[in-house]
Amino acid sequence: MTEAALDATGEVSAVAEYKRIFKEVLDNRPSGMRIRLAHAMGKNRSFVSQISNSTYPVPVPIQHLNTIFDVCHFPPGAKTAFLQAYARAHPRRMGRLAENPRERSITLHLPDLGSSKRQGVCSERAAVCSSLTIGIWRAGSRFKSWGKLLHVSTKPRPALHPEGTRP
Repeated sequence: MTEAALDATGEVSAVAEYKRIFKEVLDNRPSGMRIRLAHAMGKNRSFVSQISNSTYPVPVPIQHLNTIFDVCHFPPGAKTAFLQAYARAHPRRMGRLAENPRERSITLHLPDLGSSKRQGVCSERAAVCSSLTIGIWRAGSRFKSWGKLLHVSTKPRPALHPEGTRP
């Protein structure tokens, strides 16, 4: 145990405790978990190493906890122990955990459009489109006619004939 992990009384600090739990969960996951977690949080892999290592004083930011739990698939016992240690280390932050909306990140691969201006416009339009779609879904029954438009079918589509017509 390092000096940074010990508090003034010589006992293991709550921050070091929740970081130890976090590191154990990460170590028990398949390789590549740190990079997947970093991508999900929109951070670098070194950030994940800092927030999971008790020698660094960097706390785990509250806004990333739900992402960490989702991506790392914390076992229920480890999650409970982590949250208890986190609450001891940061008692004023725990109320904000419920306030943070749950969200997930997706990656959208777009082709190179040849210019930075076109790339920017395309990225902006993709963001606006996703925001509008989510807004419509959240609006619920007020937009019943939109439901069919936004529904994602799981049924396979029939193949087109060589002439370009359907059977």
